[in-house]
Amino acid sequence: MNEANKKLDDLLKKEGHKKFRMYSIVFALLVISAMGVVAYSTGETVSVNAKVTALHSQASEELGARFYIIVNLESGSVVKLEIPREASVKKGDTVILNERKTNLFGFINYSFQRVAS
Repeated sequence: MNEANKKLDDLLKKEGHKKFRMYSIVFALLVISAMGVVAYSTGETVSVNAKVTALHSQASEELGARFYIIVNLESGSVVKLEIPREASVKKGDTVILNERKTNLFGFINYSFQRVAS
């Protein structure tokens, strides 16, 4: 009887270790994803002007037609942005972009706002 209890205890310990490992992995993944959400969601947004240097379109069966502009920022860097189909942008136009800088890592992301009038 004593040996049966010992085997049962060993099986329960193994099962407990498996659950602990699984819960630890799930917890670690949740913490990492929460850090990612906080890193990319918080930050400062400002409007910046940029000059359109080129237009680009790309068609695919799954996504349809996508339209892009390539702009020169005032800082000197070049960025490629997706624009809505309805936007009437020409080469040489000045556009207003939203510049979002994250607090945690300082990543900068640009999105099209409108054509400057």
